[in-house]
Amino acid sequence: MILSVAGSAYAETSQGTVSLIIGDNEAQINGQSVAMAAPAQIIDGRTLVPLRFVGEAFGCDVQWNNTAQTAIVKLVNHAIEVPVSKNHAVINGVETEVQVPAQIIAGSTYVPLRFIGENLGAKVDFNSNTQTIFISIMTYLNKDQNFKMILPPEWIIDEEVSDGVRVIVPGEGYCQVAFADKGEGITPDNFSLFAGEWLKDYDGKNKLSQDIEGVIAGIVFIEDGLIQLHCIKLLDNGIFTFVGAIPETSLDANIQKQCEIALRSLNSL
Repeated sequence: MILSVAGSAYAETSQGTVSLIIGDNEAQINGQSVAMAAPAQIIDGRTLVPLRFVGEAFGCDVQWNNTAQTAIVKLVNHAIEVPVSKNHAVINGVETEVQVPAQIIAGSTYVPLRFIGENLGAKVDFNSNTQTIFISIMTYLNKDQNFKMILPPEWIIDEEVSDGVRVIVPGEGYCQVAFADKGEGITPDNFSLFAGEWLKDYDGKNKLSQDIEGVIAGIVFIEDGLIQLHCIKLLDNGIFTFVGAIPETSLDANIQKQCEIALRSLNSL
């Protein structure tokens, strides 16, 4: 489903949807019927969905490491490692506790529905009357500056600007993504050198953390009662900035996770 952004001829949002019925081997992907080998199930009161089917439906690369008994889901620079029967997952290299471990059922890796929502930036709903699961992911596309990114639930487009977009995020915060530079001569191999110089501009700030990872660099600091997240990312068509600000009293783990998903999903069209 494509929805135009009001007031812009160059931007739109695209909503990808998946609907599953508990125990049914037929699903709907963007309104089209698709056969699936592993239906959604309810086990011990938990709604479980097949990770590969849902991940690939939303354009993720899904791999299986048989030695480690781990499913690996990648979307641009966002990586989720899900070991079977363990009480943790590894999200972008950070081990995170999970309430319900992944499990293999009839040869397929299943994860709780909530896990999909929290870690893919998806909105999830369950109709108990019809036993139907609805999963949707909203993507923002800017054809003027040639980039796209996931819009997590409750993220709202505020306004288009000449070089990007400003988005309202939960907790009375905002995020702004913009084209910064053509990045001529900058490659993934030498990006860390460029990023190191960029970080020097923040010397003297009340830093909470800073990092350079692959083609992403970022710093988190406190200023005027706001948690500030300033990042740069190298895409195929140049360097983009990703800047967010959220009141200290509003920031929680969910908003942090949403910001990371949006940043890591940022990609060229």
